[in-house]
Amino acid sequence: MDGLERLLALEEIKRLAVRYSQYRDGLHLDALADLFTEDAVCEFGARFGGDVAGRPAIRRHYEGSKGIG
Repeated sequence: MDGLERLLALEEIKRLAVRYSQYRDGLHLDALADLFTEDAVCEFGARFGGDVAGRPAIRRHYEGSKGIG
């Protein structure tokens, strides 16, 4: 990966983080879930519901945690 490719990749990661925050804060759960791959695994920790696997389960997790920062 050359310098330009690296900068473009970093910019895309930044945009992804912004979209994640906007969708989470705005409770746009379908759009939020679509940011994840079909087979994604989120490790929330035992205090926050444990590991969640798959896009539908991730969406349900966020739906159940509405209003939790």
